[in-house]
Amino acid sequence: MLIFLLKSISMKNIIPFLFLMISLSAEAQVAWQKNYQISDPAAFTVLERAQTLVQTADGGYLVGGFYTQANEARLAYLMKINANGDSVWTKLYTYSSRLAKLYFDNNNDLRGVFEIFAPGNGTSLYFTKIDPATGDTLAGSFKAPKSNNLDVYRYTSHIQLADNSYLLAAQGNGQAGYFERFTPGATTATWYADSLANKVITFTDMVLDGPDVVLSGWNGAPGGLNVNFMVAKYDVATGMPVWRRTMLYANGTCCDSRGRCIIKNAAGNYVVGGEWREVFNSVVYITPALFVVSPNGDSLSITETHTGGTVQDIVKWGNYLLASGQIEKDDLAPDNSMAHHTDIGLIVMDDNAHLINFSQRFNNLIMIPNSFGGGYLGTYWSNGGLMVDATNNVLIYGQGAHLPMGNSSTDQNSFVAKLMPNTTDVPDFTQQKSGFRFTPNPFDNQFKIEAEEKGNVIVTNLLGQKVFEDDIDGSLTVSADNWAPGLYLIRFDNGKRVTTAKIIRR
Repeated sequence: MLIFLLKSISMKNIIPFLFLMISLSAEAQVAWQKNYQISDPAAFTVLERAQTLVQTADGGYLVGGFYTQANEARLAYLMKINANGDSVWTKLYTYSSRLAKLYFDNNNDLRGVFEIFAPGNGTSLYFTKIDPATGDTLAGSFKAPKSNNLDVYRYTSHIQLADNSYLLAAQGNGQAGYFERFTPGATTATWYADSLANKVITFTDMVLDGPDVVLSGWNGAPGGLNVNFMVAKYDVATGMPVWRRTMLYANGTCCDSRGRCIIKNAAGNYVVGGEWREVFNSVVYITPALFVVSPNGDSLSITETHTGGTVQDIVKWGNYLLASGQIEKDDLAPDNSMAHHTDIGLIVMDDNAHLINFSQRFNNLIMIPNSFGGGYLGTYWSNGGLMVDATNNVLIYGQGAHLPMGNSSTDQNSFVAKLMPNTTDVPDFTQQKSGFRFTPNPFDNQFKIEAEEKGNVIVTNLLGQKVFEDDIDGSLTVSADNWAPGLYLIRFDNGKRVTTAKIIRR
């Protein structure tokens, strides 16, 4: 277990966060991993990001996102890579700030959602037809209607319906969320969801469910300090809300929690991922979280990986679910120095979002040349998304990092990593649930642990100090009279896998 302090920096203040990092199992093996240099790195630090990925008919992929110029203006790009991740060609779009989404429409035409700024009209979203062989734009593009001339209108998600109309979620000024239905070519939407009146701040992702659509996001009073993890169902025909639910944490005070992705499972429930922030003894804990929500909006369960970070994307993978996100970590470098960095985590779950495996470290510490003082540099990686291709391979993409020659600071580049088949440990598991439970949580002076298999239980405090250890065969009761109030970590090892959880003494 590693404990470290991260300073999350905003323009106004610096807020300390304490994260707990626990390795739950072995890493997934990487077939190949590529960092792509799209910008001109001369005299400035590069910032690039792979935002979207689709597979092409030849087995390769198209990667879209943004890059920076020497004046640090952000512009859109499209890159063709082959099945081995090698770059074939790159197309730059100097009139657009970001290629936010690639998709194949109902006619199987490749389209890209571009964010384009126009003076007096802010940033607009254009659904542009693209030649997949060259990246050239083609006739047949259209602009999404806007409810007003916002300075910012950033894409978050969309669905094309069977009648070729679109459901679109976007983000405006002050994180205001906008949700609409429109027909391509129309100057006004069929309806705009009245999100601000309903105190919805941002919509992030959506899934179609019969006559309704269910969205993830976060809500709160406009202008308020904190926002809450939110799931909402809307009627597709009218744009009226069917229900809205805020996911509140029962065991502590929740602040600034966000839902970022959603998928419908085989049981007809919604699995919603994001980050879960809780305050205990004036310390903020940030944890990737996944809720299972019923069709009526009832919260059925929550899965936490007990690591610092977020869940950014979730996809189906056969009978399983995969989620990816950004995790925070401190590592001991070869020179025995500690370097803080962020990695990408891959979470493997069964269809009900029960945790099976957690993999991390698609990143490495970077060695600084001796000419710049030597040592090792902590790097920053951020997850853009997750994709399962036609042959069931898993690809993770986003913003990576490397150290350019002759430079002492890292560039942030687009990256794509392809995982080797059957290395997420899923096929080797015969049981999908941990079979490990403890109640109550929080507890006062004691709690009970139950396990379906024999194993060993260890409880540690936040300093990594062991406060309890015993073997279990069925159940046992843990006395905690001498424990200080606070958060503790339970580790259950049955010889085949390790399960971790957290528990709070009041």
